Amino acid sequence: MKCASHADLRSLKPFRGQCWSTVRPVTVAEVEKAMKGLKDGAPGPDRVDQSMLKGVSGDNLATHMHLWLLCECPPKAFHGVTTWFQKALTPNSQPGDFRPITVASIIPHLFHRGLALRLEDTIPLSSRQKAFRCGDGLCDNVCILWGILCDRTRRHKPVFATFVDMAKAFDSVSHDSMIMAAGRAGVPVELRNYISRLYSGTSTRFKVGSELSDMVHVRRGVRPLSPRLIT
Repeated sequence: MKCASHADLRSLKPFRGQCWSTVRPVTVAEVEKAMKGLKDGAPGPDRVDQSMLKGVSGDNLATHMHLWLLCECPPKAFHGVTTWFQKALTPNSQPGDFRPITVASIIPHLFHRGLALRLEDTIPLSSRQKAFRCGDGLCDNVCILWGILCDRTRRHKPVFATFVDMAKAFDSVSHDSMIMAAGRAGVPVELRNYISRLYSGTSTRFKVGSELSDMVHVRRGVRPLSPRLIT
C-alpha cells in the first residue's frame, strides 16, 4: 500500500490546532532523555551498539537528527536485517510457524524514541489507553475488571464482558491510516512528511544462515514511532 502523497498530507485538516512543538529543533536534553530508556540490544547492520552511541557527543547527535527532521526524510542507509525464528519444532512447518525478528540501526531507533516522547508530551493519549504509556496498564485493567466482577457477584447481578483479539493488528495496520490519524491529531505536515517517507523507504534483507537476500521493501507493519499514531 502506498503512503499518502505529500499533496494529500497538506490538504488534511486537523481536529485541533497544529502542534508545532513536535517539529522544534532537537535538543541535547531530548537525546539524553531518549538514551536513558534505550535498551542495549543487538547491533544493527552498521554494527553500532549502545556503548558506541554513548561515545558520540549529544550535540552531534542532536544536529544530525534535526537535519533529518528539516529534510523531512530519514537516511536511506538505515535498513534492517530480518531473521526467521521457528516458534516450535514441528514437522511440516508452515510460514505461520516462524517469527520474523528485524534488527535495524540503533541510531534511528534513538531518534524515533525521542519523537515518540515529543508526541506523548504534546498529544496526550486517552485515559482509556493503557498500552504504550508509563505505568502498568495491564495491571490497571485487571484490577478494574476484578472490581467489576466482585461488585456484580456481591449484588447478584449479571455481568457481560467482550474480549476482542486483533490478530496481528500491528502487522497489518494501514500506513495511510496512520498518516491521516496524525493529521487529525494536529501533527504538522513536516513531521507527517517525515513519517510518510519513513514508511515508503523502509527496507530490509532476509538472513538465512550466513546468506543475505536482496533488499526487500516493507509495505506493512509499524515502526517504533508509530503506536502513538494508531490509538
